[in-house]
Amino acid sequence: MLKAFAFAVFASLVVWTQPAQAEAWSYGEGGLCTPQNTFFGQSPEEVAKQYTAARVACDPPSYNEYFMYCDPPHRVLNNRTRTFTAGSTFCYTHRTLDFDPDVALGYGVTKQCFPREIDTSFQCVCPSGTVAENGRCVARSPCADCVTKDQVIALAEKRAKAQGYDIRKLTFDAKWNGKVWYVTVNSDTNTPGSRFAYEFSRKGKFVKVRGGA
Repeated sequence: MLKAFAFAVFASLVVWTQPAQAEAWSYGEGGLCTPQNTFFGQSPEEVAKQYTAARVACDPPSYNEYFMYCDPPHRVLNNRTRTFTAGSTFCYTHRTLDFDPDVALGYGVTKQCFPREIDTSFQCVCPSGTVAENGRCVARSPCADCVTKDQVIALAEKRAKAQGYDIRKLTFDAKWNGKVWYVTVNSDTNTPGSRFAYEFSRKGKFVKVRGGA
């Protein structure tokens, strides 16, 4: 009965604390008796309490398991980008075993932000030189009233459509090269003129086309 009650408590914790966003603190462990073996939360403590509830649901009551505490988190340096892209900490759950009544079971709780960075308050942020736009990090506009990457792609799509292209068969990508927005256009066919590029000024004025358009 106690085990069933503990499992119900665990299930309610999972339902109410798992966040919708990807950039959550998390910890996973295989071999638990619960249907969910990966736990998510807005803080390391939230994750650790869910994990502890799962252990209570699976292990004998004599283990006397309960959440203890989490160490202060720290940022993790990405060796490739040389920026901080993750957070990490250790949390502890108390256990009573035959040979030791006070065992502190430690486990690593992490938060992954890559390709974004993690700031000192452990929030995922866009890298320097980029801004958040529609859930993505895009190149910062070169001036306050300049078009963004998404806006210049929309201009390129509009121009391609006016020229008779079926934009459903085209893919667009834009990059600011320091002078103009360079928008590459690729088709899913290999016919002549299926690859070309538009150039736009930083304020969205059409400059010229390169290639087969």
